[in-house]
Amino acid sequence: NGGVSSARNMGIDMALGKYICFVDADDCIEKEYVENLIEEIWSGVDIAICGHDKVFPNRVVNKIPKYSKRWNAKQLKYRLFMDTNFMSVCDKMYRLDILKQHQIRFKQNLKMSEDALFEMEYAIYCSTAGYVSQPLYHYMQNNESVTHTVNMKKLKAERIKFWNYYLELEKIINQKDVV
Repeated sequence: NGGVSSARNMGIDMALGKYICFVDADDCIEKEYVENLIEEIWSGVDIAICGHDKVFPNRVVNKIPKYSKRWNAKQLKYRLFMDTNFMSVCDKMYRLDILKQHQIRFKQNLKMSEDALFEMEYAIYCSTAGYVSQPLYHYMQNNESVTHTVNMKKLKAERIKFWNYYLELEKIINQKDVV
């Protein structure tokens, strides 16, 4: 019972296939989610990304702009580092060989923004991405979730931990000259 990051890391460590996706327990996916993402991966990209929406009790919000189907390394890094539409791991399929070769894991002591750090680190080792614009992933909005119930003192502590990890990543980024 080590939390979401611990569970995801165990999934990475135990996975036997070539690809991996993450789905939060309270969210929903379309039946074509895996099929469409795997078709993108099979086309030769390092990561496949799909559109998503946010499902509120009274409405569904889909604000993802229409992007091109293929992204080069620079476009991918810009979108994952700067575009808040893509800061979750759940609308993506990852190559397991990249995760294992570079020992990319979720930071277990972070309670917030662990997805963003994971994606930034993964993007360092990617040269192409494939994008499926249709919303195949549905984020169910819950007012009781961690992202909606954090107090300001805890938020500040989480931000400090995040930036410390980010500074470590920045060293790798600068060494590889990826952005």
